[in-house]
Amino acid sequence: MGVDRVFFVYLYKQGDKMAKSSINNQQKIAWKQYFLRWREGRLNESEQETLDAWLLVAENKKLWHELLSVWRAAQPPEIPQGTPVDAQWLHLANRLPQDVKTAPAGSFAQRLRSAMALPNIRITAIAAVAALVCILAYTFYVPPQEMQSVTVPFGEQLAVQLPDGSEVLLNSGSTLKYPGSFDDNVRLVDLSGEGYFKVEHGQIPFVVETEFASARVLGTEFNVRTWDAETVVFVNSGKVAVHSNTAVQASEVIVLPEQLAICKDGPITVQPTENPGDLLSWRHGRLVFTDQPLTSAVAEIQRRFNVRVNIDTELSVHSVTAAFNKEPVQKIVQALAASLNAKVVRTSYGYDLRVR
Repeated sequence: MGVDRVFFVYLYKQGDKMAKSSINNQQKIAWKQYFLRWREGRLNESEQETLDAWLLVAENKKLWHELLSVWRAAQPPEIPQGTPVDAQWLHLANRLPQDVKTAPAGSFAQRLRSAMALPNIRITAIAAVAALVCILAYTFYVPPQEMQSVTVPFGEQLAVQLPDGSEVLLNSGSTLKYPGSFDDNVRLVDLSGEGYFKVEHGQIPFVVETEFASARVLGTEFNVRTWDAETVVFVNSGKVAVHSNTAVQASEVIVLPEQLAICKDGPITVQPTENPGDLLSWRHGRLVFTDQPLTSAVAEIQRRFNVRVNIDTELSVHSVTAAFNKEPVQKIVQALAASLNAKVVRTSYGYDLRVR
């Protein structure tokens, strides 16, 4: 009941923009009803097709993701009476993604904060905002955690020990954000790039957030990769619950050892891995490409060696299969060129792979 009121407040503060959203400038969508029915899994096939079409509009999809962020933040804990509104807002803002917290004036986040401060808002809105406050507010008397941020330069790797003793090995070009200390509800970190996690066992869930998915565990070893506009989770030991952050229908799967979960802009797919060691070869300085698009392989070489490699357009359609064990970048580029019947040209910035 309370969560439905959160959605009401969201729609109320969005005003006519949400209610009057259209598909192809013709078909109207009953936004509140659609969201509630989607959340409860009650959309029929026709309604799901309508929603899918509506989400093809970039602005609509952005608003949908914003609402999902608020929904995930809106847990219904018990809270003490008389908690200051500013403290309640601070807690909500601390839990929302950065793009929502820093939303421009006029966005839902900013207007909700203004609404919470208005003394003369209509009675119905006061009740709805009060319900939202009660749902979102807990642990108000703990100051918000300042996030630590670690970025690994190209050409390097970095081992990071987290506040709970868990360890992360970050690949080149990766960024990890985490608090100075974890709270009693979740051990939450944010990853962009690639990292191998050794999570200390405990009763508090450990969650790795990425753009496309989140991985939740209690204690295990797994690899998370966010290159190529997707999140790939490989489980080395234990099991990991992977949740899609982008699928229209809420999606979560359990991934077991030597399985791979792939999450793009849609449902999660899980598949076994024939050569699991290849997926973790980067930890030992090796590069392994198995039928990998050349553009993706070159991007990995650039991150690993902090060097620029350009490829002719005609070559970009090819895939490569190769393994390298700490060879210098020049030999790797020459080997790729030989397999493609291309030539290597040394430049001031790195290398060019050109058609012969």
